[in-house]
Amino acid sequence: MSLWKRIFGGESKTQPQSTQQPSSTGASHSELSKLIQQASKIAEDGIRLEQSSSVWSVSTNTEVGRRLVSAIDSALVLAPDDPDLLVAKYAALTLSWGAGDAQGVLQRALTIAPNHFDGLMLRNHADSWQHLFHFPPWSEGCSKLHPVMAEWLDMQQSLQIVRDGLGLGLAVVNPTKSDGFPSIRRSGWKLIWSKTPHGPIAFHYALLDCGPGDVRKQEAGIPHVAEASPTVRSCYWILRRLPHLQSCFVIFADGSRVLRNTRFMFPESLRKSLAVMDRDLELSGPVRSASACQAAAQWYMHNVDFDSIGF
Repeated sequence: MSLWKRIFGGESKTQPQSTQQPSSTGASHSELSKLIQQASKIAEDGIRLEQSSSVWSVSTNTEVGRRLVSAIDSALVLAPDDPDLLVAKYAALTLSWGAGDAQGVLQRALTIAPNHFDGLMLRNHADSWQHLFHFPPWSEGCSKLHPVMAEWLDMQQSLQIVRDGLGLGLAVVNPTKSDGFPSIRRSGWKLIWSKTPHGPIAFHYALLDCGPGDVRKQEAGIPHVAEASPTVRSCYWILRRLPHLQSCFVIFADGSRVLRNTRFMFPESLRKSLAVMDRDLELSGPVRSASACQAAAQWYMHNVDFDSIGF
């Protein structure tokens, strides 16, 4: 994932001041959330994820898959028409090798929610699109990066797809140093979809509110690149996923040690911007190399009013 980055570290730029939502019907929201957490715990304990250079491996056994299916079935008793749970069950069935009709479960999810993002991609691109149990788990309670996330960060991949409960979400992971890390009132995230004279480009910002008149930012460009066969982690498909999310995790880490980890709920203004970007990207499709976005990125960085960007 090639990103252009301007990191301002400790230098302050000042200015004025699972995401998964269980859809229970008549059922206890807290009970459903508890069942989702139990299923997620089974996956966390029983599925091993490793990243080494370009090699990414996922290992488990059929018993873990069967236990995972059983746990998700318990949640489906409370929310039988929840498409996220059904797509999660499909993924669990693929781990249990023949324990049930995975394709039938996926089709039921798409009958309920025809535009379900991962459901459609799993149906249309089964050979290249990975399901949620291929990704590291993350929550607001985590204080150390999963080894796979730390490896991705070493590879300068700050936009990371993670498993958020029984769905896929986004973690914006920012490298920093614990020495001199400021006292933070709040953190946030912003994405700008800029239509430059050289074509569109996305830039995103991790934001730290360090007190009155002190908002610090880390900026990175996101070229809308994708391989011929769609993959979950390509920049284009990360951008296409964003309108389907309600939030992301904003993380600041020194190595694998997490200094700050919060869930940032997308405000309405950001959701509108993401919807516009999604329509544009659907029409244009991806580019095949980051260099195709270079002129747009350079124009944006020379013309953006950096001080105006904030919460």
